[in-house]
Amino acid sequence: MRLDWSWNQASQEYKIIEINCQTPSFLFECLAGNKYAAQYFGMSNPNPEAIKVVKASLRYQLNQAAAWLGKKLSDCTVGFTALNNVEDMGTMYWLSQQARDIVSNVLLFPLEFLSVVKGRGLHYIQGDRQIDILFLWYPLEWAIYDRDEQGNMLWWGALETAIATKQVAIVNGSIRVCIAAKNDPEFDNGSRR
Repeated sequence: MRLDWSWNQASQEYKIIEINCQTPSFLFECLAGNKYAAQYFGMSNPNPEAIKVVKASLRYQLNQAAAWLGKKLSDCTVGFTALNNVEDMGTMYWLSQQARDIVSNVLLFPLEFLSVVKGRGLHYIQGDRQIDILFLWYPLEWAIYDRDEQGNMLWWGALETAIATKQVAIVNGSIRVCIAAKNDPEFDNGSRR
Protein backbone atom coordinates (compact mmCIF):
# COMPACT_ATOMS: atom_id res chain seq x y z
CA MET A 1 0.00 0.00 0.00
CA ARG A 2 1.17 3.52 -0.71
CA LEU A 3 -0.03 6.47 1.31
CA ASP A 4 0.25 10.07 0.19
CA TRP A 5 0.75 12.40 3.13
CA SER A 6 0.47 16.11 3.68
CA TRP A 7 2.06 18.07 6.50
CA ASN A 8 0.28 21.00 8.10
CA GLN A 9 3.06 23.12 9.53
CA ALA A 10 0.71 25.38 11.52
CA SER A 11 -1.08 22.54 13.34
CA GLN A 12 1.92 20.17 13.25
CA GLU A 13 -0.33 17.43 11.85
CA TYR A 14 0.26 14.75 9.24
CA LYS A 15 -2.77 13.87 7.17
CA ILE A 16 -3.29 11.08 4.68
CA ILE A 17 -4.64 12.60 1.50
CA GLU A 18 -4.70 9.46 -0.65
CA ILE A 19 -4.52 5.71 -0.14
CA ASN A 20 -3.34 3.58 -3.05
CA CYS A 21 -3.82 -0.08 -2.20
CA GLN A 22 -2.18 -0.90 -5.51
CA THR A 23 -0.61 1.47 -7.98
CA PRO A 24 -0.58 -0.61 -11.14
CA SER A 25 -1.08 2.31 -13.48
CA PHE A 26 1.92 4.32 -12.32
CA LEU A 27 3.73 3.58 -15.59
CA PHE A 28 0.90 5.17 -17.52
CA GLU A 29 0.78 8.09 -15.09
CA CYS A 30 4.51 8.74 -15.35
CA LEU A 31 5.21 7.87 -18.96
CA ALA A 32 2.06 8.70 -20.88
CA GLY A 33 -0.44 10.42 -18.59
CA ASN A 34 1.87 13.31 -17.76
CA LYS A 35 2.48 13.91 -21.46
CA TYR A 36 -1.24 14.11 -22.23
CA ALA A 37 -2.01 16.24 -19.18
CA ALA A 38 0.77 18.66 -20.11
CA GLN A 39 -0.45 18.83 -23.71
CA TYR A 40 -3.97 19.60 -22.48
CA PHE A 41 -2.63 22.60 -20.58
CA GLY A 42 -0.41 23.72 -23.49
CA MET A 43 2.80 22.60 -21.85
CA SER A 44 5.58 20.34 -23.06
CA ASN A 45 6.10 16.77 -21.92
CA PRO A 46 7.80 16.96 -18.49
CA ASN A 47 9.60 13.62 -18.99
CA PRO A 48 10.28 13.07 -22.70
CA GLU A 49 13.07 10.54 -22.08
CA ALA A 50 11.13 8.42 -19.58
CA ILE A 51 10.44 5.47 -21.88
CA LYS A 52 14.13 5.31 -22.84
CA VAL A 53 15.02 5.25 -19.14
CA VAL A 54 12.52 2.44 -18.46
CA LYS A 55 13.90 0.40 -21.37
CA ALA A 56 17.47 0.93 -20.17
CA SER A 57 16.49 -0.18 -16.68
CA LEU A 58 14.60 -3.18 -18.02
CA ARG A 59 17.58 -4.14 -20.20
CA TYR A 60 19.89 -3.87 -17.19
CA GLN A 61 17.62 -5.94 -14.92
CA LEU A 62 17.11 -8.69 -17.50
CA ASN A 63 20.83 -8.86 -18.34
CA GLN A 64 21.71 -9.05 -14.64
CA ALA A 65 19.18 -11.86 -14.14
CA ALA A 66 20.55 -13.80 -17.14
CA ALA A 67 24.13 -13.34 -15.92
CA TRP A 68 23.13 -14.61 -12.46
CA LEU A 69 21.73 -17.72 -14.16
CA GLY A 70 24.95 -18.10 -16.15
CA LYS A 71 23.13 -17.65 -19.47
CA LYS A 72 23.00 -15.19 -22.31
CA LEU A 73 19.82 -13.13 -22.28
CA SER A 74 19.16 -14.22 -25.87
CA ASP A 75 18.95 -17.83 -24.61
CA CYS A 76 16.41 -17.02 -21.89
CA THR A 77 12.62 -17.10 -21.86
CA VAL A 78 11.30 -14.11 -19.95
CA GLY A 79 7.84 -14.37 -18.42
CA PHE A 80 5.85 -11.32 -17.41
CA THR A 81 3.07 -12.04 -14.95
CA ALA A 82 0.69 -10.39 -12.50
CA LEU A 83 -2.62 -11.00 -10.84
CA ASN A 84 -5.31 -11.48 -13.47
CA ASN A 85 -6.92 -8.05 -13.47
CA VAL A 86 -7.11 -5.46 -16.20
CA GLU A 87 -4.81 -2.86 -14.61
CA ASP A 88 -2.00 -5.20 -13.58
CA MET A 89 -2.07 -7.20 -16.78
CA GLY A 90 -2.20 -3.97 -18.77
CA THR A 91 0.97 -2.79 -17.04
CA MET A 92 2.65 -6.11 -17.69
CA TYR A 93 1.54 -6.03 -21.32
CA TRP A 94 3.16 -2.61 -21.71
CA LEU A 95 6.39 -3.78 -20.02
CA SER A 96 6.49 -6.99 -22.05
CA GLN A 97 6.20 -4.92 -25.23
CA GLN A 98 9.19 -2.85 -24.13
CA ALA A 99 11.10 -6.08 -23.42
CA ARG A 100 10.49 -7.35 -26.96
CA ASP A 101 13.02 -4.75 -28.12
CA ILE A 102 15.55 -6.38 -25.76
CA VAL A 103 14.88 -10.13 -25.91
CA SER A 104 12.87 -12.17 -28.41
CA ASN A 105 11.46 -14.91 -26.20
CA VAL A 106 8.87 -13.07 -24.09
CA LEU A 107 5.69 -14.52 -22.58
CA LEU A 108 2.82 -12.65 -20.93
CA PHE A 109 0.34 -14.50 -18.72
CA PRO A 110 -1.71 -14.15 -15.53
CA LEU A 111 -0.16 -15.50 -12.33
CA GLU A 112 -2.52 -18.47 -12.20
CA PHE A 113 -0.89 -19.84 -15.38
CA LEU A 114 2.45 -20.13 -13.59
CA SER A 115 3.48 -23.54 -12.33
CA VAL A 116 6.44 -24.39 -10.14
CA VAL A 117 7.64 -27.91 -10.86
CA LYS A 118 10.01 -29.27 -8.25
CA GLY A 119 13.36 -29.96 -9.88
CA ARG A 120 12.31 -28.30 -13.15
CA GLY A 121 11.75 -24.67 -12.16
CA LEU A 122 8.99 -22.37 -13.38
CA HIS A 123 6.69 -23.17 -16.26
CA TYR A 124 3.97 -21.39 -18.17
CA ILE A 125 1.33 -24.12 -18.02
CA GLN A 126 -0.12 -23.50 -21.46
CA GLY A 127 2.47 -25.21 -23.62
CA ASP A 128 4.64 -26.21 -20.65
CA ARG A 129 7.25 -23.55 -21.48
CA GLN A 130 10.06 -23.17 -18.96
CA ILE A 131 10.60 -19.66 -17.63
CA ASP A 132 14.20 -18.58 -17.02
CA ILE A 133 13.50 -15.03 -15.86
CA LEU A 134 10.21 -14.06 -14.26
CA PHE A 135 9.27 -10.39 -14.19
CA LEU A 136 6.76 -10.56 -11.40
CA TRP A 137 4.27 -7.75 -10.78
CA TYR A 138 3.31 -9.31 -7.48
CA PRO A 139 5.13 -8.84 -4.19
CA LEU A 140 7.32 -11.91 -3.90
CA GLU A 141 7.09 -11.73 -0.12
CA TRP A 142 3.34 -12.40 -0.41
CA ALA A 143 4.04 -15.80 -1.97
CA ILE A 144 5.13 -17.08 1.44
CA TYR A 145 1.57 -16.59 2.69
CA ASP A 146 -0.31 -17.92 -0.34
CA ARG A 147 -2.06 -21.07 0.89
CA ASP A 148 -4.69 -23.46 -0.41
CA GLU A 149 -7.88 -24.35 1.48
CA GLN A 150 -6.01 -26.93 3.57
CA GLY A 151 -3.33 -24.42 4.60
CA ASN A 152 -0.58 -25.80 2.36
CA MET A 153 1.82 -23.41 0.65
CA LEU A 154 0.76 -22.91 -2.95
CA TRP A 155 4.09 -22.22 -4.57
CA TRP A 156 6.67 -20.69 -2.25
CA GLY A 157 8.49 -23.90 -1.23
CA ALA A 158 9.16 -25.02 -4.80
CA LEU A 159 9.85 -21.46 -5.94
CA GLU A 160 12.40 -20.95 -3.18
CA THR A 161 14.21 -24.12 -4.28
CA ALA A 162 14.09 -23.05 -7.95
CA ILE A 163 15.67 -19.70 -7.05
CA ALA A 164 18.30 -21.25 -4.77
CA THR A 165 19.35 -23.73 -7.47
CA LYS A 166 19.40 -21.00 -10.13
CA GLN A 167 16.68 -22.59 -12.24
CA VAL A 168 14.97 -19.20 -12.35
CA ALA A 169 15.73 -15.56 -11.65
CA ILE A 170 12.99 -13.32 -10.30
CA VAL A 171 12.81 -9.63 -11.17
CA ASN A 172 10.30 -7.69 -9.12
CA GLY A 173 12.12 -4.63 -7.91
CA SER A 174 9.55 -2.23 -9.30
CA ILE A 175 6.75 -3.56 -7.13
CA ARG A 176 8.85 -2.78 -4.03
CA VAL A 177 8.84 0.86 -5.01
CA CYS A 178 5.10 0.80 -5.59
CA ILE A 179 4.19 -0.75 -2.26
CA ALA A 180 6.85 0.89 -0.09
CA ALA A 181 5.52 3.52 2.27
CA LYS A 182 6.91 6.95 1.51
CA ASN A 183 7.79 7.37 5.18
CA ASP A 184 9.76 4.09 5.33
CA PRO A 185 13.23 5.13 6.59
CA GLU A 186 14.95 2.29 4.69
CA PHE A 187 13.30 3.43 1.46
CA ASP A 188 14.23 7.06 2.04
CA ASN A 189 17.91 6.43 2.73
CA GLY A 190 18.32 4.50 -0.52
CA SER A 191 19.08 1.13 1.05
CA ARG A 192 16.25 -0.50 -0.91
CA ARG A 193 16.82 -0.64 -4.63
